[in-house]
Amino acid sequence: MNDGSIHISVQPVWGTVRNMRYKIRKLLEEFGVEIIYASEIVASELLENAIKYGTAVPELSSVEFHFEYSPKEIIISVRNGVIEESENFKIFKLYIDNLIRSEEPQTLYINRLKEIIENPEDEGSRLGLYRIPFETDYLLSYRVENNVLEVTAICKIQD
Repeated sequence: MNDGSIHISVQPVWGTVRNMRYKIRKLLEEFGVEIIYASEIVASELLENAIKYGTAVPELSSVEFHFEYSPKEIIISVRNGVIEESENFKIFKLYIDNLIRSEEPQTLYINRLKEIIENPEDEGSRLGLYRIPFETDYLLSYRVENNVLEVTAICKIQD
């Protein structure tokens, strides 16, 4: 007999993000890279956004995370499904296009903070995307193909 309840056990999202941060820290420590914290921020924000705002589509039903280190650069990319006509995707596209074109990411970051304060009931702060160019040397790009969004962050490593 059904008692009208649902009981499931799932992994917490933050646990996934925290685990990825730990793996990145350990890998970069092995190579003696100094931009560990920045890399953790980027990985966390991209992965968290993909989990929060992504959707399962026939072309991609899960979130894919890719981290690549070489002595010259670090590349972090996240792929997730999107519905290109959705309001979430339109907002994402507006925000990331502004970030990519901006020469003053700190202004965008501060303006976004003001928007959040003025509209606290607004769903989703989307502040994480603004943190990336504001707090790190990573450059963002993205592409969308067949309902799959890939966001890439690249940091050139100084010799």
